[in-house]
Parts: sequence; structure tokens; C-alpha cells
Amino acid sequence: MRDEKIGSSEEIETRTGILSRRIAGCTESVVSMASASVREFYAKNRDYVRENCAQLLLLTTAVDDRVLGVHGSKKSTLVQSAAERVAHAVGVSGNMALGICFACSSAARGTEIAMSNADDMKDDEHVLLVGAEKLSAMTDLSSPVTGFLFGDGVSVGVMRHNSRLPVLHAFSAEEQSNNLISMRRIDDALMITGELRQQQCIQMNGREVFKKGTELMMRALGKSLYESNISPREVASIIPHQANHRFVEQIRREWLQRYPHVEAPEIDISILHSGNNGAGSWFRRMAEKQADGSLDQIDGVIAAPFAGGGEYMSDKKLSYGNILLDARS
Repeated sequence: MRDEKIGSSEEIETRTGILSRRIAGCTESVVSMASASVREFYAKNRDYVRENCAQLLLLTTAVDDRVLGVHGSKKSTLVQSAAERVAHAVGVSGNMALGICFACSSAARGTEIAMSNADDMKDDEHVLLVGAEKLSAMTDLSSPVTGFLFGDGVSVGVMRHNSRLPVLHAFSAEEQSNNLISMRRIDDALMITGELRQQQCIQMNGREVFKKGTELMMRALGKSLYESNISPREVASIIPHQANHRFVEQIRREWLQRYPHVEAPEIDISILHSGNNGAGSWFRRMAEKQADGSLDQIDGVIAAPFAGGGEYMSDKKLSYGNILLDARS
């Protein structure tokens, strides 16, 4: 993986908060990057044993079928095959693997699924949530809307009964859409390699996606608070999907409209050197905050709202969801 500075970076940094991004090599894939990161996780965290992995959830927006050798398969088959290959590569039973393609809301969907199985987990078992993306393979660099947004990356989250940040609530859902975000064939897409070729690429209506995305994230956050019987005053930090730094002010504005008598909590989006990593963005940011100690400074409930494309990048749907974590002392 290499760093790439974005062209016309000053303007783009002002608009999005992105200065550079990570780009996977030609030989790297969702499967290879996810497998390497899971191996690294187990090597660094000796209190987690892979034999005690109750489930491995691979979260990804799309998978290159040429890598998997099952050309022409359905998207659901490709994503599930990728999850099973990751499990096999790291020594986890393929029966424990599940592929999730819920676009930028995949972290919420994965956490929701992990929570639904929590009662069946033993005390020493855990669930791995692996967000892995190679979005550069589906980005047309000539697009004025998406060409500078997306970066590649992989991050690993883990859930178990005695987690330091217990999950209070998690849900995911979809809403009808009309091509706000979709995959479209571009006849002369400018690829990260510099070549022009016919390619399926991410397309979006940037202005409408920004507006609708904020609405969906705030709706999701409110739903979680209501269903968990948690007051907005208990929310100490909002760590949303890491997509665009402009969401910070928009979320703050929406918060004050919904809860005019409650001061807006800290809103954390950091994509300066990563770009939008899709399904892997949120776990990446959480790992960064854990590493620099800022996660330990939060005393209250952490809200993590999401919004993005539909399941398997359906152009007829948008996804959204929310996670609530208990960081109260």
C-alpha cells in the first residue's frame, strides 16, 4: 500500500478534509489485505486466540471477481466467497465466516449481527469485524465528484462479552433511493494506474448524497437513543462514518435543531491522510483513537451514525444505521 497526495490538494482539503490517501498495490486485494490484518491482530493481541473466534465478518463494498476466480458470480456469492477465503487464510473455520456488503453502513450491520449472536457466545469467544476496501479499483479519477474521495484500507474490530466499550445498541436499515449512489459502467474511466479503460465505478449525486446522508445519520442516531432510553445529554462524542469533514458542521447543526437545549457533543471525523475507506473507515478511526489515547478520554455514550449506498451497491436503496458504545465511567 502506498500514499498518494491528491491533486489540487488545497482546494480538495478545504472541501472534504482529505489531503492524501492510501492506495493498494496491483497485486493486493480485499482478501489479501484482510488476511494480513487479521494475522497482525492475533500476533499483537495474545489474549485473543483464533480457535476462539466465534465468527469472522468481512465488511466490504465490492470484491473483484477476477481475484476470486469465480467470474460472473452474483455479488452476494463473491462477498461470501471472499469472507471464507479470509477465514481459511488465517486459520478460522470457513463455517464461521460471513461476508457483508452494506456499503458505508457495513460497520453498523456487522455490529448488529454480532450482537444478535452474543447470547450464544462463550466468555472466551470473540467476533472479528474486518473492514477491507480496495475502492481505488472502482474509482474514476476523472470524476469531479468521486475521483478524490476514496482510499484503500483495512481495519479490524473485535467484540466479546467483556469488551472495554460495551455495545448498547446497533441497527442497520435501508431506504428507497433513485440512483443517488450507484455502480455504473464508465467506458473511459481513468484508473489509478493511469490507464483509460471500461470499468464499473462508483457514481453519486454529491450534493444530494451529502444532504440525505446527514438526514439519515441523525435519524439513525435518534432511533438508537430512543430505543435504548438514553438521553441526548449522555452522548459525549459522535464518531460517524468517516466520509467527508463537512459532515462535522452539518451534524452539529442538525443536532442543535433536534435538541436545542443540549450542547452538541464532540464530532470526530479524521480523513486527512486516508480518504473515505468505505466499510473500513470507522474501525480505522476507532483504532487511531485507541492508539493515541483519546478514546480513553471520552466519558459518556459514543454514537456512531452511518449512511451510504445500498446493500451490494444497489442503486435503488441507501443504507443507514447507528452504533451506541458505553464509555461512561
